[in-house]
Parts: sequence; C-alpha cells; structure tokens
Amino acid sequence: MNMMKSIRLAAGLLLFSSIANPVHAASSTIEIEAGMFGGTLYNLSYALSEVFKTDHPDIRLVPVETTGNAAGIVKASASPADRLVAGSALPLQEAVQGVSPFPRTFENFRFVAGACVHAETLITLDPQIRTLADLSGKRIGLGPQPSMQGRTMWSIMRDSIPGSDKMKPFWMNWSSLKDSMIDGSLDCMVLGVGIIPDGPWQPVSVYAEIVASRGNPHLIPFTREKLAEAASRDGFIYPPLEIPAGAIAPGVPAEPALAWSEQLGFYAFEEFPDDVAYAVFKTLYENGSALTKYTPDARGTAPETVLPPKELPDALIHPGTLRYLKEKGLR
Repeated sequence: MNMMKSIRLAAGLLLFSSIANPVHAASSTIEIEAGMFGGTLYNLSYALSEVFKTDHPDIRLVPVETTGNAAGIVKASASPADRLVAGSALPLQEAVQGVSPFPRTFENFRFVAGACVHAETLITLDPQIRTLADLSGKRIGLGPQPSMQGRTMWSIMRDSIPGSDKMKPFWMNWSSLKDSMIDGSLDCMVLGVGIIPDGPWQPVSVYAEIVASRGNPHLIPFTREKLAEAASRDGFIYPPLEIPAGAIAPGVPAEPALAWSEQLGFYAFEEFPDDVAYAVFKTLYENGSALTKYTPDARGTAPETVLPPKELPDALIHPGTLRYLKEKGLR
C-alpha cells in the first residue's frame, strides 16, 4: 500500500471512529461564591448545584464558602468567566457604585436570577431586651466582616441605640453566632427569615439549634422612620416588611415585628457565559421547587421571587438572563 492510500485509510478510520464514538466537549465547571457555610445562600447554592446535575449535566456548579457577598464579588472579579456569586440586591448596587468595602467600581456586575425574599431581623434571648434602645452596651453579633447583612443592620440600628458610637459589634460566622447565643456570650444576633407563601416562614438553619437549646427568641422590631432615615443616609432602599405574629412558629413572633426585606439570588460579571446565566435563570424560574429536595431554604423559591425587581434596569441584568426574559415576554 502506497503512502497516499495509507493516509486515506487512516483518515477514513478516524472519521468512522468519530461518528461511532462522538467526542463530547468537556463539562463547564462554575464556582459559586456561596457565602457562609450553613447560611441560606450557601444552602441554595448547594441545592442548585444538585439540580444542575440532572437539568444541565454538562455544567458543573461547585459551591465554595466565602465570608460574605463583598468577598465573593471581589473573588469572582479575578476570574469572571467561571464564577457565579450568591448574594443580594444591596451588594449589586454597592459593587456597581464602588461603595466601601469594594476597592473600586465593578460596573459590569449583573443580576442573573433571584431565589427568594428574606426578612432581615434581630433576635434576642434576654427578656429585658425588647427594643433597639435596650441594646445599649449589649453584645451584638452581626456576621462575618465585611458581611453586607451585618454592615447594613448596624447602619440601620445604631441611631436607635444610646451610646452606639462607643460600642463595637461582634463579627463572626453563623456557627459562631449560634454558639455564642446559646452560651450567652452574645445578647443579640442578626437573623434572616425566608418568606414562605404557603407555610411557616423559614429562618436560617442555625435558628433551630438555638430554639432547641434555649427556647423561642424575641424578634426586635425596627421602625419605619429609622429605616427611611438609614436609606436616605446610605443611598439605598431598605424596604420595610412586617413579620406577622406566629409566622415562624406558634408564638414566634408573639406580635407583629417590623423588619426589612431583600431579594437573595445569583449574580455574575458580564464575562460570565450567556448560556450558563440562561440555564441558571431557567432552572430557578421553571424548576425552583426541585431545590426543596436539598434544602428547606428553597421553599420560598417561586417564579415571582426569581424575577428581577421591576425597578432594575435592563442594563444591570446579565445578557443571558435578559435573553430568557425577552423570549418569554417577561421584559
């Protein structure tokens, strides 16, 4: 057999082999900057990664613990094409504007998909603490520094606490917050509570251990006036939200307690692949209930909580997500 025939035969065999055994593209691996382990964002990230194994097996999502939204955004900026950030609407605004603690503006940071809406509140086990003013000189746990939830909480509450300028809140992760509440080394801590339309509202997972060890806590209410003042001072919106009596459990709260709300979800830079952003939104919007198999924190995931806020301009929505919204007539 001459050389030309050998080359043709080899090419033919290679072609036959590629048809009989097609080569599949390597799976995409996306890291999710998922926030504190055990927190709602981490649990939602894990649940989404599990659902993707069935819905989008070619895309591998890997949740990674970070010390809050800001840290996740900064980390994602180092490799924006393969990192998704679990976070909330406030860090999106702060990142785009370059507000501290961000070292610079992140103008191309975008909304990918919502997941649920949280009521942000404060709890205490001290029967002498009933209002924000009662927290003067007390030990307050606000989450890891620079947690957006904690920073925002302190901004909202400090004007209502006499002597707050001389107080230093404690910054720690969810596990440490829980342990410190149980052993009494903290007097108060932040708490996120997922809004569940058709059942008891869902606090973050550490709440159950606190209740099992120490009993039901008291929810410390905010006031609409102080929320409005903080929003005006900080340049952000802190939507007031009333937690109905008994919304979490019988007698919890004992009476309606005013909190503030924020949408939790997923965000990314514009360099993030459009098809992956499209898949994330599609999964949460069309199949969000599947996440409840992996975490009760997803019980508040519904089409209306996945959609971007009406006030959010198209320019701040990731192109992949915007494509889905346009195709379905949702924008």
